[in-house]
Amino acid sequence: MPTTKQRISINLPDSEYAELAALAEKHKISMAWIGRKAILDFLERHRENPLQFPLTFAEHGERPEWLNNERR
Repeated sequence: MPTTKQRISINLPDSEYAELAALAEKHKISMAWIGRKAILDFLERHRENPLQFPLTFAEHGERPEWLNNERR
């Protein structure tokens, strides 16, 4: 029985993309696998300790640089 999967797109700065690509190559895994693993880990943590949305970065004192490039 075939399964249906949904697709998402994300934008990364060049430095993060390069780091992700290097990690995938080093461990012989796909960048998609790393992305799915990161999302699953995030969802699991959220189930155990629900977050309030929208997420804020107040505890770090400033918005991350990548967030400054996102549309509000």
